[in-house]
Amino acid sequence: EKDISLSPNGNWLVGWGSVNTSSSGARLYQYPSTYPLQTLVEGQVKTVLWQPDSKGFFIQSDDALFHLSFPGLNADEIEAGFLSQEPLEMIWIE
Repeated sequence: EKDISLSPNGNWLVGWGSVNTSSSGARLYQYPSTYPLQTLVEGQVKTVLWQPDSKGFFIQSDDALFHLSFPGLNADEIEAGFLSQEPLEMIWIE
């Protein structure tokens, strides 16, 4: 994986952006295993932001923002229409 994001509790890892173009998308790992548990999204991933409680995260993939939460990890689309050349900056505000 080219990019990774470790959950705040240190139990989960999302990896994406493999240098191998046939491996686009994001994959979930249970740290410290190097074997993916499942593919989360298939598109090109730009950003992953974990919730502070590690029970879910947001993924910007292609032109949309998705929310995934445990236990189902279904990719629920939050918003679409982001310009691919514009970076999405995300912060968590409590």
